[in-house]
Amino acid sequence: MFKTKDSLTGVFVFLLLGFSINFFSPKALNGGLFSPIRYAGVFLAIAVSIPYMLRATEANRGLGIPIKWIFAAQLLSTTGAFFSWGQGFANSLQPLIFFAQWPVFFYLIQRDYPVEKLGNIVLIFGLAYFLCYAYQYMHSDTVIFGAEEEFREERGVTRINFPGGGVLFFSAFLALNRATDGERRYRLVYAGYALAALVVTVMQVTRQNIAVVLLIYTWHLLRRAKPVWKIGLMVAAVAAVVIVLNTDNPIVKGLEEQQSSTMAQGENYIRVLSGTYFLTEFSPDLFARVVGNGPPYLTATSSSRLGEKAAQLKEMEGYYLSDVGIIGAYAMFGVLAIVGYAVLFVKGLRTPVPDEFVYLKYYIWFVILTSFTSDSIFSPNYLMTTIFACYGLQVCYLNSRYTYGLRDHSDQL
Repeated sequence: MFKTKDSLTGVFVFLLLGFSINFFSPKALNGGLFSPIRYAGVFLAIAVSIPYMLRATEANRGLGIPIKWIFAAQLLSTTGAFFSWGQGFANSLQPLIFFAQWPVFFYLIQRDYPVEKLGNIVLIFGLAYFLCYAYQYMHSDTVIFGAEEEFREERGVTRINFPGGGVLFFSAFLALNRATDGERRYRLVYAGYALAALVVTVMQVTRQNIAVVLLIYTWHLLRRAKPVWKIGLMVAAVAAVVIVLNTDNPIVKGLEEQQSSTMAQGENYIRVLSGTYFLTEFSPDLFARVVGNGPPYLTATSSSRLGEKAAQLKEMEGYYLSDVGIIGAYAMFGVLAIVGYAVLFVKGLRTPVPDEFVYLKYYIWFVILTSFTSDSIFSPNYLMTTIFACYGLQVCYLNSRYTYGLRDHSDQL
């Protein structure tokens, strides 16, 4: 019974994760039938999950309540878009559908899907990420995945901000965790996987992602090491950094130049300016400041006044909602969403987890630490893996405190 149930849920999860990240946005799938199929798939997943959210009692403990707040805030933001910008509810729901997949959390609780299998699915997508990124990098003169604006020559290399980042970092931390705490016969395989993820992260030349990943990797390797090993690893790490910084590596030189440029700009740094604007000037009235302005509606053939405003800010000022992280989430979804995120992350990080599942917290820490200058907190490229991490933490929480009908996960925990 469990085997058939898990297989069906596994197919559901696999397809939903693929639809959520748009299967890395290959240009070949733009237009045609895939877009409506993707939209219908995500809509169906939310529709199927909402009844579980409304009647779930066990999920009201732990992380369930703040997730409901975030979802409610996203729905409420459509009223801000309507009354403050004149954007119709149908137009708001079209872009909102990909930000509002939170009810899937409750579906996973109801289906009691094993956390380990969930991780394996993400690892498969992570491997596909490596392969697709490598192929795109070798053919960087042609945009095969993602949008053209994500491809540019800067910081010493061809910078490709590859779509589906949540898959990369979730799988990276999972592989790192299994390399030290998983089955011994597979540890070298997972260590190689974690190293590959680190290399891809560095190749994408995003400073905060590199810094946070290196911090988490170092913390994980040092957390249970003997004092002599901790000292040795720290000395080796410092020596490696010094050596790398004194090389002519184009990536290192590019990062140094970018950091110097950012510090020189100070208050005129574009993200400071855009963050200030979206926080204080973007909302046209008090109602929108409280409930949010909603997600902008903008397509190739039509747009709302809100969508046109967002597009104008991108083109004229260089202001992107995706560049200001948590402020962008506030601008779209309002105060309740920010409260929900804060409670969700605090509860998640306070949840006790076994050693084999610390990667769940690492991923949450990654989202928090990168949420100030990136869209990792709300982007569809990260959302589904964030939901997976929250589900894993909820299972740990419930297994440590309650017995309420979930399958026994003691073999995993």
